[in-house]
Amino acid sequence: KFQNKVSSGINAEWPLRPGILSSKQTFREFVKKKPDPTENKMNTLFIVTLVAFITATVQETCPSKPMKAEIIKAPESVLEYNIGDRVSIVCAAHATPAPVVYWKRGKGKKAVPLPTRSNSISVLYFDAIQKEDYDTYQCVVETCCNGKDISTDVDIVIPNGEPDCNKKYGDENVVFGVDWKYATHDQAKANCEALGMELAVIKSAEENAQLLTDMKVSFNRHPNANKFDDDNWLWIGGTDKEEEGVWKNLYTNEELEYFNWEKPNQPDNWVGEPGSDEYNEGGQDYLAINRDSGLWDDSFNVLKRPYACRCLKRDGTGRGVSRRHSRK
Repeated sequence: KFQNKVSSGINAEWPLRPGILSSKQTFREFVKKKPDPTENKMNTLFIVTLVAFITATVQETCPSKPMKAEIIKAPESVLEYNIGDRVSIVCAAHATPAPVVYWKRGKGKKAVPLPTRSNSISVLYFDAIQKEDYDTYQCVVETCCNGKDISTDVDIVIPNGEPDCNKKYGDENVVFGVDWKYATHDQAKANCEALGMELAVIKSAEENAQLLTDMKVSFNRHPNANKFDDDNWLWIGGTDKEEEGVWKNLYTNEELEYFNWEKPNQPDNWVGEPGSDEYNEGGQDYLAINRDSGLWDDSFNVLKRPYACRCLKRDGTGRGVSRRHSRK
């Protein structure tokens, strides 16, 4: 245990107690020294000195009352950059002893550490950010004594990433626009409405097929979609919150007539694992669609995922009809 702590301290260039050792090179030479067995006095001196060094280093590395780590400079949760911009994001933390700060790319268990480890402060830097760099990043703070890491997330997105029904994805007849942002079902509905749209309510197999096409085109072309490579589900409009099994249009309160459930046993109204963040005694009351298959599932409002908004007509007089369809 001592070796791990000392090695960590030396590699991170933590300060050693004055009067014992003053440099990494001196320490390495010291521990590699092989005393002459015939020189008992030298052996004794070596052992006494090593014990003193161990005591001093451990005291310096892990004090009896270590200070809890605190992030003192955290990035905003969402930062916008255009492709080609220079990006420099600082994350700094304070603790006793000094914490190690570094960045990860991604969310949860699949997040990948980046070579950015440093004492107290770490910088996430891109000389010229590219499409493949848009993602969620985590600033992680490690301490040797408290035994717990703390972290904060930042989403790097391209500006004006909201749904755009005017050729944004290269298709003149887009009916649905995807917003590649993390949102609960309630937030997704509010975000679409703030843009003058509605959270997409699917009314037919034709509309479901159109949404599937629009989702795939958007996912392959939009930089903000990168972070959702392992998350296939998007919110659409529909709920059975009022009465279990009776799915309704969010805006008219009429019962939905078209469904495209993923499995024969869907919707299953699963309540989640007790104690988990998504646990809900009322079960799953909101609709989500799979961007690869176009199949549906019932889900928990608290889950954060991207969402599809229904675009306005070209003349702004209604929702959900492209120019191609409006000619009929």
